[in-house]
Amino acid sequence: MIHLRAYAKINPFLEITGKRDDGYHELSLIFRPISIYDELFVEKVPGFGKLSLSCSDETLEGKDNIIFKAYEVMKERFRRIPSLRVRLIKNIPQGAGMGGGSSDAAAFLKAVCRLTGLDLSPEEMFDIGALIGADVPACMLKTPSYSQGAGDEPAAILAGEKRYYIGIKPAVSFNTAKMYGEYDRKYLYSKRRLKSAKSMISAINCADPSKEAKCFYNIFEKTVPERKLIADIKKQLVSVGAIGALMTGSGSAVMGIFADKAGRNRAFKALCKKELPFETEKIFTCESVCDKKQKDYFVYIFECADKTLYTGYTTNLHKREAAHNGGISGAKYTKSRGGGRIVYSECYDTKNDALRREYKIKQMSRKDKILLVNENIM
Repeated sequence: MIHLRAYAKINPFLEITGKRDDGYHELSLIFRPISIYDELFVEKVPGFGKLSLSCSDETLEGKDNIIFKAYEVMKERFRRIPSLRVRLIKNIPQGAGMGGGSSDAAAFLKAVCRLTGLDLSPEEMFDIGALIGADVPACMLKTPSYSQGAGDEPAAILAGEKRYYIGIKPAVSFNTAKMYGEYDRKYLYSKRRLKSAKSMISAINCADPSKEAKCFYNIFEKTVPERKLIADIKKQLVSVGAIGALMTGSGSAVMGIFADKAGRNRAFKALCKKELPFETEKIFTCESVCDKKQKDYFVYIFECADKTLYTGYTTNLHKREAAHNGGISGAKYTKSRGGGRIVYSECYDTKNDALRREYKIKQMSRKDKILLVNENIM
């Protein structure tokens, strides 16, 4: 049996950058794992191709649980996936915008790989995760990450000091589809200036949490029907000492960030004693989570000459310094309109005297620069 934690995620930055022809929206957003987590216990049982799921919340045991979708995707991709029994312990609030379902799916994929001996690269894991849900690839990382567009190539962000939060999940939950619909009604054909995630990326790597608080942004706060409720929750968090507060994802949870753990804990006690002007489902404390193990998984966030951010990643790159020079040694640059196209290259592994497999990066021009280089693993 394998026991895994599926960590919740919050979004200190979320911007909608466009809408595709297939109806899906393109995003620019940052994920940050926090210390609240669901637990998965996964074991093999005799046979192949069948999944049984039990959950601490019996309403989530049906076939519409995302874990069933993840299992079906794995069966389609690989032959003879063994039958599995899953026990899911839910702790992440539902309908909160904290990535509970996506994190469960990401943890389940890792469990399947370990139980079956599948040795998949980060690229392969991201590709499979994207078939399950747009947020699943980012939920595979135990570090803050930046995603854009379809979200299937999350780039890890180098995190500074630990952050301390109080979260409030109100009694109501928001419908994500309606939130996007309201955005389309208000902004789809407007010429509003899009927010950039660049400042937040730098702030996450900064020791001072107040800089991160100043960069909080979520476009959904402008489209949510219950704007007064969200404003009231933020006001209550600030009143007990939060240096900033923001609704996460499509809501309805609101997170307040604090300068330190002691101040956060005092604020939590004060908040629990207050008579709040709204009904709550859960008030909780948490902190940021970041796996600082250094492994051979390199990710990049590029800032192009037109200030557009692009992400890329590779594996097994021994000459890390090459990335700081605006590209990777041996990269093949080709001309194309618009920039940001995928380009393939190779890396020579001097340690093992062998040519590594191809990896992909985003095409850069000579005027572009690397904004961030970091190592992390799923």
